[in-house]
Amino acid sequence: MSFKKSLDFYNKHIKQASDDKLFLCRMDLLFRGYIVPNIETEKIPNKPNDDVILKLYCVYLILAIYSLFNLLILKFKKIEKAHYLIDIKNSNDFYDFRSKEVLDIYPPQYSANFMHLSNTRYSLTTLHRKSNAIYFETIYYVLKPFLRVRRFEYIESDNKFCNEALEVYQQHYNNSYHIHKVAVYILKFLNIKTVALLDDSRYSNEINLASRELNIKTIGYMHGRFNEYHLGIFEFPFDKYLVWSSYFKNKLLNLSDKYKEDNIEVVGHSRINKKLPLVKRGKCILWLGESNIEYKEIIPFIKSIVGSGYNIVFRGKPCNENNLSLFLAENKLKIDKSNDYFSSLQNNNIGLVVGTHSTALMESWLVAIPSLALKSSYDYGSHLWEDGLIE
Repeated sequence: MSFKKSLDFYNKHIKQASDDKLFLCRMDLLFRGYIVPNIETEKIPNKPNDDVILKLYCVYLILAIYSLFNLLILKFKKIEKAHYLIDIKNSNDFYDFRSKEVLDIYPPQYSANFMHLSNTRYSLTTLHRKSNAIYFETIYYVLKPFLRVRRFEYIESDNKFCNEALEVYQQHYNNSYHIHKVAVYILKFLNIKTVALLDDSRYSNEINLASRELNIKTIGYMHGRFNEYHLGIFEFPFDKYLVWSSYFKNKLLNLSDKYKEDNIEVVGHSRINKKLPLVKRGKCILWLGESNIEYKEIIPFIKSIVGSGYNIVFRGKPCNENNLSLFLAENKLKIDKSNDYFSSLQNNNIGLVVGTHSTALMESWLVAIPSLALKSSYDYGSHLWEDGLIE
């Protein structure tokens, strides 16, 4: 998958196709879901399915009713702060660990919490564990069968793939149009004054745009690294964007004319609020399992290390382990199950981290552990070495 080639295509054919303000809201979904995977063939094999599934619709209905009930309670409480979060099971708590430090100073019980659905079953079974949850998208999903389909107009291109991509994107635009309307209604109804947003460039832009239209202050915060391929971040600026380092601040200023110096605040890594562990470095290499890469391109690097006197520890997601289970077993590679990344480095006496594009390649340097990028056809992480961060 070539991100560079895809970005060139996007800038040449897609970006200027429409001047509708909602046109770019979910462009990340088009870019990553349809342009990047199909840039070589310039043909989209799988079109999005928009059929209404009854079982799923019933779940949406429950979540929507629950959200409307919470809206009435929030109105009564006169809460004037809002927070955009991803409702996902990735911690021992019932909130996204990437928002934990923000939630410590911006408690969920004192804000209207716009929850983006990640897993409907998880959201449904943990409703009573979360404060002031508003599943704003479900309000639209319930109404969707009865709403008029909205389309954007564009000038037809002489590139067939461009036109095909824009037609696929009509569905995403339709979602953006109506979710933006829902966001405007909720923000006005609650008389919200400030909105904090995890910088999810896929699904938060409608709330960001609605807030700006209503003169509501927006505060965005980093939850993972970004680069030039996070299109929505550069099109929908926050009034104040809290970033990890001056590197990311400069990235914003160089890639977007919508940001100015006073829009950006360097606050450090959001999840490092205590003294980091002292890592005793040893002859052990941590191999990062990552999404979307072709492991057949990476395995030769790992094979060349096996038997050379260095121990290799694999740390990845469950899906990564399944894809590599035979290789990991045959070469007797240890699988790391530490709760967090820095514990993994400490517990295994890691002396070097290798991977292709993970943010963890940058984070290891925070505890003086060097990292190396293994170059592959998945060039999402190319800025790491082009910007001189990693060899």
